Amino acid sequence: MDNSETIPTILIGLEVHITLASQKKIFNWERTYNGDIPPNSQVGPWELGHLGVLPIINPEVVLLGLKLAAALNMKISPSVLFDRKMYNYFDLPKGYQITQQETPLATQGHLPIILQNRTVKIPIKVLQLEEDTAKSTYSSSGVKLDFNRSGNPLIELVTEPVFKQVETVLIFIKQLQNLLRYLEISEAKMEKGQLRVDLNFSLQLGENYSTPRYEIKNLNSLANIEKALQQEVNKHQSLFSEGQKPPPSQTLGFDEAHQTTVTHREKTNYYYLPEVNIPPIKVSSKEIKKIVQNLPPLPWKKWEQLTKNGVNPTKLNLLIEKPLLLKTIIFLEKKGKF
Repeated sequence: MDNSETIPTILIGLEVHITLASQKKIFNWERTYNGDIPPNSQVGPWELGHLGVLPIINPEVVLLGLKLAAALNMKISPSVLFDRKMYNYFDLPKGYQITQQETPLATQGHLPIILQNRTVKIPIKVLQLEEDTAKSTYSSSGVKLDFNRSGNPLIELVTEPVFKQVETVLIFIKQLQNLLRYLEISEAKMEKGQLRVDLNFSLQLGENYSTPRYEIKNLNSLANIEKALQQEVNKHQSLFSEGQKPPPSQTLGFDEAHQTTVTHREKTNYYYLPEVNIPPIKVSSKEIKKIVQNLPPLPWKKWEQLTKNGVNPTKLNLLIEKPLLLKTIIFLEKKGKF
């Protein structure tokens, strides 16, 4: 077989950034940005890194994070702590992003997805809260920044690197998107940047071509995820066929206009410090139990229940794809009409 025809073995992990359905930003209580205003028209002193401005946590953000963590059956930390992720880049004038590193909000959970008429548990490594950064738009003339979304409340959801096919990645993202809407945690509109995906992957071609980990950042549509990954596979198959070595670990973006991945920088290690201006927030087992009890019936559990009752599983996939349909069925069940 010619080297160019070698089928790659791929391993993929996801970092999903979810803009939460809160009307206020996470640390300064300004109104959140929804994408329908001119660039840099909704910017406060916190986003611009003014001296003396201190963070004040929005409690609704913590509750929304706990709600998703409970739905994903995650281990929730009894104490909510924040850290500073230190890096100098255009999109963060203050030189750091407030996130969670040492003590994330929740760890070790899973999202069951419906795959070929069966449920498959996708392991979730971490769920953490953080602030969004400015939107960066790259061009040949430089980088344009829009600080409107800076400070928006985010959940970063990190999967284990378990995906071996892009089709499964797309199914996972779509079903996660529907779950977020069903639980009213986020509108999760990718076209508005409310759900963005960082794709981490490595490739194995032949016996001597094994890549380090690469990251394609801020993918905002299912189509772009598929195109970006295929672009990278094609690139590495070409390098392999020419007998070249893979490049070092890199962070990339996806240029929609030219339908190609673009190298931004080599992967770097970040430096973290505790965020001392936000005191620890205690989360009791009683509060967690209350959140779990208030969750509506979860889509995959309803799917499994109705499948066992003899309903065609293919038709039941609508319950996963249409959150409002599931809510309607649950309402009718309570009224005894379903």
